Amino acid sequence: MLLPIQLFEDHCVTSQLLFQVIIANINLVAQKISDELTSNKKGSKAKADKLKDNEYAVLNQTLHLSSLDLVDLERRRDFEKRFGNLLKDELTADLLQLQPVGPFAGICREREVYNRSLLQRVGLAADMSKNRDLDIQSLPWRIESQRGVLNSMIAQRDNKTKLQLAQASKRDSTALTVISVMTLLFLPGAYVATLFTTNMFAFKDGQEVWVYFTVVIPLTAFVMSVWYFWIRDPKANQDEESGGSGKDDKQD
Repeated sequence: MLLPIQLFEDHCVTSQLLFQVIIANINLVAQKISDELTSNKKGSKAKADKLKDNEYAVLNQTLHLSSLDLVDLERRRDFEKRFGNLLKDELTADLLQLQPVGPFAGICREREVYNRSLLQRVGLAADMSKNRDLDIQSLPWRIESQRGVLNSMIAQRDNKTKLQLAQASKRDSTALTVISVMTLLFLPGAYVATLFTTNMFAFKDGQEVWVYFTVVIPLTAFVMSVWYFWIRDPKANQDEESGGSGKDDKQD
């Protein structure tokens, strides 16, 4: 009986070590999440404490491995429960069979003391395994709770990144609008100036200046007005977008 009892004790010790590893990993993830939430409250002063993108993946992987270890721990706990009960039953039955009478009374008493010591060892190991039951039952809830908070933090960071991209896109759009306005301002003048340099027009000395401005100013105002009312008309833009998408769908 000594070898099975030793195996049972070693099994309980290994389960205890696995339990401590799971607890340590869960506490590590909880600490990281707490630090991240604290840094978000502090704002820009705690940027160095913020989690990086790859750290989110590491924390998720840690929770996943903890879930797998927890399944293994529950399986080990079930085995320890059945194995411990079996050892107790065997030792108890052996004690009941001992008859400390006759010429072998001394040997029987020694055997009884020895079996009781073995039974005590099995009981201590079984109690150590049983004391983890409440903690094991709470671990799935802790893992799922931390996974939910972590996923929420990842979604929040993704939304923040999307907002930053949208703001950058808006700045680019504003810059393109400014470039378009500047182009529209100078394009009519450049076109008219190029046109007047051809052989189609012959001006007297000093005449081309006032003719140039007489043509350029109304033309520029007309071009800018057309652009302004077109850009301010959402219906025209919507029709253009829907027409373009409809054309693409038709081609597909």
